[in-house]
Amino acid sequence: MTPATCAFLQLILCYTAVSSYKVELYPKRPLFRVGDCRELVCRMKGCSGTITFSWGSVEDRPLYAEPHTNLSESTLVFKNVQGNSENTIVCTATCQGKKMQSSVKIKVYSFPNDPVVSGHDSLVSGQENTLTCTVSDIYPAERITVEWLREGKVIHTQEGELGNQSLQSYYTFKPQPNHTEELITCRATLSLDGLPQEERIRETSVSLAVLSYPLEVSLQPDLSFIPVKQGSSMMLSCTSSGCPHARITWQNVTHQPHLSKIDTQTFMSQLGPWTVGLEDNRTFICKVECGSLVKSKRTELRVFSFSSDPTIEISGPLLEGKLTNLTCTVHDVLPVNSFYIQWLYGDVELQLVRGNFSDKLQNLSLTIPIKPKDSDQNKTFTCKVSLKMEGVFTQKTSSTTLAVHYSPKHTTIDVRPQENLNEGENVTISCQTNSVPEGHVTLSRVVNEEETEIVSSNGTQTLFSIPFINVSHSGIYVCEAVNRYGSQREIVQITVQAPPVNVSLTSKGVQEGETATVCCPFTSFPPSDITLTKLDNGTDIFSNGTLLLVNITANDSGLNQVNTTNVLGSNVISKKKDGNLYTAVLKRLQSIDFIMPVTGMGAVAIVISTLNYIRRAKRKGFYELTEGIP
Repeated sequence: MTPATCAFLQLILCYTAVSSYKVELYPKRPLFRVGDCRELVCRMKGCSGTITFSWGSVEDRPLYAEPHTNLSESTLVFKNVQGNSENTIVCTATCQGKKMQSSVKIKVYSFPNDPVVSGHDSLVSGQENTLTCTVSDIYPAERITVEWLREGKVIHTQEGELGNQSLQSYYTFKPQPNHTEELITCRATLSLDGLPQEERIRETSVSLAVLSYPLEVSLQPDLSFIPVKQGSSMMLSCTSSGCPHARITWQNVTHQPHLSKIDTQTFMSQLGPWTVGLEDNRTFICKVECGSLVKSKRTELRVFSFSSDPTIEISGPLLEGKLTNLTCTVHDVLPVNSFYIQWLYGDVELQLVRGNFSDKLQNLSLTIPIKPKDSDQNKTFTCKVSLKMEGVFTQKTSSTTLAVHYSPKHTTIDVRPQENLNEGENVTISCQTNSVPEGHVTLSRVVNEEETEIVSSNGTQTLFSIPFINVSHSGIYVCEAVNRYGSQREIVQITVQAPPVNVSLTSKGVQEGETATVCCPFTSFPPSDITLTKLDNGTDIFSNGTLLLVNITANDSGLNQVNTTNVLGSNVISKKKDGNLYTAVLKRLQSIDFIMPVTGMGAVAIVISTLNYIRRAKRKGFYELTEGIP
């Protein structure tokens, strides 16, 4: 079975007490290899009805797998097994209201490579030399054991440690010339229950090369691991000294080396310069042969790609109170498992994830949901991507400033200098709102229970000025703000105060003995107090604006004065009788009804009367009123 082939795994676990139903899973002890595609299958037996399946984790962790369910079974597919696939999985099957569960613990392992032994090809006779055995990409490391063997006997043992992904074991000894071409073996054993025997053990044997004279080999850069950026220029130089006939070769290289002689004992082979590609993400070995002696140096190029800043995408308009996703993506990165991507709100970390292992260029993304508020306006969200690998630490960031959209709010209608005004003042009515995006603001006035537009503007405010206000401007004014997300209205009532104006006193000729009504119309706000004064005797009569004359006589004639007064001022008129017109006017005097219409909002038409007129009409039967005081 290859790593790319999905194995069909089932685990059978039956637990029925009084029920005939059975839930089966297979296998009982699943052991998955990293990189493989594996499956768990859950079945319920004994159910003739509809079966529903669900999968979960005892540790409440993500499954990192996809369920596929048909009528009789459900399959949980792990397309690419990773370390995080290790979990305790629960399958729940329900038939006719009966729910049954079964769980199984999935174990994961990684043991893909044979041990690599180094240091064996440049041993110096009679001196302490150290051999290194490296086992890489192992999991779980605490279950690995490394043994050194010479002539079939174990000479050194080392155990792995929890949390590591590789293990290096060292063996130090003093070789002798007769040890040349002796084999030494590094054996790595992964002890896991259920692991096939052929996958438990990996070993590498090498032949010792003991130098009897000082052949020296150096490699530049002299590093075990060289981090190098994809697309950059790279050059390796291998130098041998102490051998007049050294032969320098590079193993498994496509680049053409250039050999040069420094002196009679020193030679240098230069590889490159060349442009680094993904195919260079490997180990480079320089081998020097001096007669029967062979010595080599190696270095590993670790190619990384981090060519662009992260990009930020917003799933839609940032509408206040509505859920929106922010996605940060960094493109074409390598190695993905050395990259960390995080979201920051100011200095506060919101979420951090690390990429999974991959030997190919990949995009790495992180999405966070946000529900923006008005207070988030112009706040900054930052995406930070970090590359952390041996010899390299670099970061790149991108930020976005929130532009939160919302319908109109905090709408106000403001009257300056005040809402209760005196006639003749200069007045400004302003309508303001707060909305994103800006919309349309309209100021209207209510006339006859209908709104009539006065002024409107695009944006968040509009103004209307009245240079000389009067009673007719009193009324209800409406401010309405609208944008694509909604609207808001505010109203204000403006009251204009004015002293009494347009005061008049009406009279007609009537016959003696008749009853008549005399009206005094005027305009004022607030309403005025009305006083009728008979000037010949100083008698004051207060009235609401209408005077009823009953049984008019000639004695009711005379000079009268009408005084209309409110808090803002007063107006005085007077009327007197005309004796020459008495008979004609008396004949014309009729019953009078007079109504003064309302002028503007808050302006009151008031009709004034006085009992003095009635008494005078009874005595004289007629009087004539003229404007002004004689």
